[in-house]
Amino acid sequence: MKALGMARGGSSHGGDRLGKFVSGKILKPFDKKGLDVGTRPFLFRIPSGPVANGFEATILADICELVLDAKDAGVLQKQQLNIAKQATILHRGFARVGITALVDEATGYERDKQKDDLQRILDLYIAEEMRPWDRRFPKEFYRHLFRLKKWTYDPNSTKRPRLLRSLTDELVYKRLPANVMTEIRNKNPVVYSDGGRKHRNHQFLSDEIGDPHLEKQIVAVITIMRISRDWAEFVELFERSRPDGEQQGRLSFEVEDDR
Repeated sequence: MKALGMARGGSSHGGDRLGKFVSGKILKPFDKKGLDVGTRPFLFRIPSGPVANGFEATILADICELVLDAKDAGVLQKQQLNIAKQATILHRGFARVGITALVDEATGYERDKQKDDLQRILDLYIAEEMRPWDRRFPKEFYRHLFRLKKWTYDPNSTKRPRLLRSLTDELVYKRLPANVMTEIRNKNPVVYSDGGRKHRNHQFLSDEIGDPHLEKQIVAVITIMRISRDWAEFVELFERSRPDGEQQGRLSFEVEDDR
């Protein structure tokens, strides 16, 4: 009733007044669905509050359609034109985001739902126990990366440019679902003065979901490296290969040689 701009008025309950409005002689002829408003609500508990009467949110959209049909037919009373104005605003909103999404956003349920979805993703991607170390990044990954960055590559040397760790994060780990790496870094914090960690990040990924996704991303990056003649071309191809709408942002490294 508040959304429709209707006054509660008198001593009748809101549901009763809304039900009378929908079933009245003005709107009833336009009701093809047989809406039953005000007589059969279901009970639900308001978060951190009491039990209340409620209806499916889509009923509001149905009422808006009745009001707008009556307006188009020119049968609304003068004092009901404001209700038609509100119904128009609501109807446009429903067309953009949907009534259920609109209610979820208004009640804060969408934020709770996002938290639940995030936790499910973390549960899928992160292993319950840290896995033993094994090689996840093939030598070809480093060989091409060094070539593109114009670094001298020695497969037998363990010495690596400091930028390599950041590049690996940008190209591979940041392409995992949002917050997966945040959770892994919480489990595997920096312990050395040079920014190093005690374990490899991939040791915390699950066998079923996390590790296969990591491997696919590594293969995808290597494929683009193979066909790239220099770092600038690689960055361009890498950006073009990413799904539309991906939100991680462009590579944060310059294309020049970073020694």
